[in-house]
Amino acid sequence: MEIESETPKPSGLSKRTRWVVYFLLAATSAIGLTARIGVVASKSGKTPFLSANDRSRWDTIRSLVDHGTYVIDDVILDPQTRRFDKEWRSIDMVRHRGWDGREHYYSSKPPLYPTLLAGEYWLLKQTLGWQFPDDVFLIGRVMLVLTNVTLMLLFVLMLADLVERFVVPDWSRIAIVATAAWATLLSAYSVSLNNHTPAAVAALACLWLLAPVVCRPNHDETNQQSGQKGRAWRFFLTGLAAGFTVANELPALSFLVLLGAWLLWKQPRWTLLAYTPGVLLMAIAFFGANYAAHASWRPPYAHRHDGPLLTTMPARSGELPSKLSPVSPAMRSALGAVGVDLSAQAVIMPRAGAAEPKRQWVVWDRQGHDRLAVSLQGEQLEIHAWDNWYDYDSSYWRPGKKRGVDLGEPSRWVYALHCIVGHHGLLSLTPLLLLSAIGCLMLCAGGGPGMKEIGWATLILTAVCLTFYIARPIQDRNYGGVSCGLRWMLWLTPFWLLCMAPVCERLQTSKGGRILFVLLFAASAFSAHYACLNPWTHPWIFQLGSYFGWFQY
Repeated sequence: MEIESETPKPSGLSKRTRWVVYFLLAATSAIGLTARIGVVASKSGKTPFLSANDRSRWDTIRSLVDHGTYVIDDVILDPQTRRFDKEWRSIDMVRHRGWDGREHYYSSKPPLYPTLLAGEYWLLKQTLGWQFPDDVFLIGRVMLVLTNVTLMLLFVLMLADLVERFVVPDWSRIAIVATAAWATLLSAYSVSLNNHTPAAVAALACLWLLAPVVCRPNHDETNQQSGQKGRAWRFFLTGLAAGFTVANELPALSFLVLLGAWLLWKQPRWTLLAYTPGVLLMAIAFFGANYAAHASWRPPYAHRHDGPLLTTMPARSGELPSKLSPVSPAMRSALGAVGVDLSAQAVIMPRAGAAEPKRQWVVWDRQGHDRLAVSLQGEQLEIHAWDNWYDYDSSYWRPGKKRGVDLGEPSRWVYALHCIVGHHGLLSLTPLLLLSAIGCLMLCAGGGPGMKEIGWATLILTAVCLTFYIARPIQDRNYGGVSCGLRWMLWLTPFWLLCMAPVCERLQTSKGGRILFVLLFAASAFSAHYACLNPWTHPWIFQLGSYFGWFQY
């Protein structure tokens, strides 16, 4: 964003001293995170995987390197019994027909990030001979350190550099960097393979890359030529980083569009020549990986409903079986007329787990692995192509299988309350965000160049994302499942931290203000460290409320 052109006023500590403090904060945070990763283990103690969420990504990583495919059948199924291996099986998986024309299991997570991480496992396997499942703890913990600890170090240091540019008082600078190191939920999630840490780092990288070049004055021809070169690669990397943020957090599309529009207004030439190609390259990588994995341009979460209507036919008793039965000649004929030829092995059966089991059926052709969805609509049978990848035997996402918060909060008002100040609340779990909220409004009203834009961006993005999640249908209003906070919003953490600046500048002027900050910091750090060994647990407020019977899920 734009940078204040005036030289900051001198402060009490030298720049070198401040950076010593920043490095100490980053180092202690990294050491603590590394130590926690060193003891991370599943409930069974057999793997370093903490939940279905991270196991889903590990399944893809292992399958890519050990089996050369995105199909995870040979990872999650025991090779002898072909039953699910509970140490590798995940509820975050889908089943659909693959490139070979047969149905297989796949991770439901976007494949780009696991594909990149598969490179780490490949290097460990090739250089050190480590291999799943024999060296599961060595591989898992080393990869978590190489990936998450490195990302968190980058996060703290990039934020420190931005704070040096935007914020003047030493106390405020150190307070913000200390918060980044110790008092956000990002540190809790970093003991597990997740998409929130890379998304937050990528979003911060966009701000950090643009800070030195946007609206920097060029005083002579040499500086101008140097500045133009700087703009080219910085804008290109910003496009890559913005695209990668979206690849990990779909609602970050609002950030990509907002940033692109602002850059087009400020720097149209470099936005078109460098930023846009960076975004397009990341889009190609994202959709290319998805197509390679699933033979579909749409990611798995876009395959949650029946496909297009193929044909209709009058409802007859023969086409409405109460148990597995052969497909009737009339149905074969109707499907043949639209180019769907079923083999003699094709059968029709009630659709298990359907919302209306007496009105929904499945046609399954074992020979061609063809699956069709049949439903009774009035006096007609509608036959749809199969496109619900989450509907398979043993799927957790079928009606009647989900439990707890995954059932969804019926009331949007209650959901909004708990998302903001309740058991999964942004403000209740990390009360330092109260300072961010106030600071955001202060920046919008009168922040300096650069900071004012960050204030408005934070306000818009937070409102858009919060509205998006609150407006979701009931099945998606689950607070992110069993997790230690509203994890879907964590990619906005760098924006929230920078917005703390104007409030911190005022709090530092009085002893009471500093004490207030320390109390809010302590409460936020407590929430972050309550789940420091496993972020896939409910927040302390939720657990306390459940113990006393305040929340019933």
